[in-house]
Amino acid sequence: MPSAEHVSSFVCSSGMLLPLSWLCLRLQESQGASGWEAELQSKTGLAADHELTPGELAAQVFLERQAQRVYQSIVKATA
Repeated sequence: MPSAEHVSSFVCSSGMLLPLSWLCLRLQESQGASGWEAELQSKTGLAADHELTPGELAAQVFLERQAQRVYQSIVKATA
């Protein structure tokens, strides 16, 4: 979960690039409510029943966190 507001906004607008981060923010926002599977697919390209192996999940989480850090450093450098 990104802590900086500008990174959260980036994640919300970049669901295809950061699908797990988008999902985490959406789950937090909806307080775990269900019924938004169509939104998940349209915003991230992932089906609600999409499965990842533990290795794939770990790699995706690592890549998304790195992307968040790079984005944050770019924003800081241009501020």
